Amino acid sequence: MADTLKFTIPIRPRGQMRARAGVMTVSGRAVSRTYKHKDQRLEEEKLTALLLEHRPPEPLKGPIILDIKLFLPIPRSKSKKWQAAALRGQVLPEVKPDWDNAGKNLCDVMKRVFWRDDAQVVDGRVRKYYGDPPRYEVEITQFEAGMLQIIQPAFNPGIVSDRRLFRPLDQKGPSSYDPLDETIQDWPEAP
Repeated sequence: MADTLKFTIPIRPRGQMRARAGVMTVSGRAVSRTYKHKDQRLEEEKLTALLLEHRPPEPLKGPIILDIKLFLPIPRSKSKKWQAAALRGQVLPEVKPDWDNAGKNLCDVMKRVFWRDDAQVVDGRVRKYYGDPPRYEVEITQFEAGMLQIIQPAFNPGIVSDRRLFRPLDQKGPSSYDPLDETIQDWPEAP
């Protein structure tokens, strides 16, 4: 059985800010440099402090599968009916932060706490929901030899879906994809 860590980080999910660029003078020469915004550094320090509570005794080794759920605050300006629907998962956030920036923000901090190299993450998923309180829910699974990982959307009573995101290649369907073939089957021919 694969080892899995599950935990919650009770902090509002935020996206990673873009790196800043500046020019400074060194020995009379202009030199450009990039740096993190001070708010980004503070956010990473808060996340690190919260993640340390869940740190394994030693860094995780081998391939890792990462599942991150972002629970964003419910807008108080919306009606009570809308807020209740958002809590049930019937309304999903189409607001900032972007899922990829928020996932990257957390993943970069987790690298220093849980594993040594981002290249170890071989599969991952980031999803956004509304929730109270705002938080991250994280699941880290160490991939084992022979483990077949078919990713399926998590059950959410407010969202009806039974589509598999990935299917075995021998199963024919509308999105059969062979990465070695570099073509997508079942797409209409170009005119």
